[in-house]
Amino acid sequence: MVKAFLGIIALGLGPSIHCLGQQDYVITNLGDTIRGTIHFNIYRSHPGDIRFTGPSGIQKVYFPSDLKEFHVSSIQEDFLSASVTFNAGGNTLYQLYNANIEDTLIQERVFLLILVRGEASLYFFSDSTNRSHYFLQMGSDPVKELEIYYNLKKGNPDEFITQDAYKTQLLDALGACPGIDQLISESSYSNRSLTRVCNYYNACLGGK
Repeated sequence: MVKAFLGIIALGLGPSIHCLGQQDYVITNLGDTIRGTIHFNIYRSHPGDIRFTGPSGIQKVYFPSDLKEFHVSSIQEDFLSASVTFNAGGNTLYQLYNANIEDTLIQERVFLLILVRGEASLYFFSDSTNRSHYFLQMGSDPVKELEIYYNLKKGNPDEFITQDAYKTQLLDALGACPGIDQLISESSYSNRSLTRVCNYYNACLGGK
């Protein structure tokens, strides 16, 4: 999603509301798949809702509480609706200086971009401050945030340091796969790197 949406924005193409192809679909909480056209704002950091026109031609707004999943055909991306807890603390110097922005846990039902499906599934979410969040789900277990913390550097308040707690989480969850420890150790908090780790694990254990 990041590359697709930022690419559209950077090129200045299209209106603020982007209409996508007729092979889009939503999956309701009852498990019904409805095909139609999804419309959502390409300038949002992440869709908080979608507008959907189904076979009847009537447009409806869906929120995360209304759906299990939806598919956007033009960018070949799937989004999962899930209740998650994430750290809404600051990740820039300005935010870290602001006393009102601290490590704050928020519980919310959101649409997560599906990066990897398998025994180890990986999801992405960008919050209202454009902070990136990655989530791991092992099998049918609850979805959990892969945690990273930002703190002002002692003695040099013009810099901040990161605490990569997510690497310990990945080792605990995926450590049964031989050789994955080095891959995790060298990983970064990014789509490409974390996708590589989860794909390696799923291939290692024959996950689909």
